[in-house]
Amino acid sequence: MFSTGSSVLFTSTLFCVFLVFHTESLKKTRSLIYGLIFSNIAITHLSYYFLRTSYHG
Repeated sequence: MFSTGSSVLFTSTLFCVFLVFHTESLKKTRSLIYGLIFSNIAITHLSYYFLRTSYHG
């Protein structure tokens, strides 16, 4: 099941990457993609940690 917020966030992120790729160089686009991947991994781990501590705490 997908929430509306994650669908909008994914679409806006994809649009941002395409816009940066169109107006800037590939190097800047690659660094933006790496930053997005890192932030998504960090948010996933933090939300898992907080969810786990809220049930066991």
